[in-house]
Amino acid sequence: MTAGITYLVDYLGSTQITAPNRIITEQDRQVQAQLAVSRVRQPNLEQPKIEVQLFISTNKLKVVDVEDDIITTPDKDTIFCHPLHQISYIADIGDLLVTIAKRPSQEPFEYDSSTTFHDYQESKHQKLNCHIFQSRKQSSQSISKCIGQAFNFAYKKFLESRGLDPENM
Repeated sequence: MTAGITYLVDYLGSTQITAPNRIITEQDRQVQAQLAVSRVRQPNLEQPKIEVQLFISTNKLKVVDVEDDIITTPDKDTIFCHPLHQISYIADIGDLLVTIAKRPSQEPFEYDSSTTFHDYQESKHQKLNCHIFQSRKQSSQSISKCIGQAFNFAYKKFLESRGLDPENM
């Protein structure tokens, strides 16, 4: 088991969003996070939620039932587990934490030489899994900061493993 940190949070649910496969702005990602929250959150009703453990490491983001042992539960037996490099955005909206993870594409690469690569990319869409959590003890901002720090550390180690100086990037 990789070292990491575990937070106790309420899992409100997940939704899938389809988005263009292009460079996305911060504002675009915020809109996607808000859309995910609006799909999952139950206005004027009691919000169904499950108390879970959110495990964050430099390798993955893993969600396990509160009754399960985070250390011995295999990734395949979790509620979900995403390699950290698939997390494309994290948003803290009040006491809510939204994680957006890229789904690996199942589509074959069918590039047509009559179009530019840019046009090809613009025509493709990616599927994103959006997970909504409500913080219990810590603020959603501190949890999102932890995920960001894990990503930064993993990226630094990735560059160093390839002989690149992270300070020059």
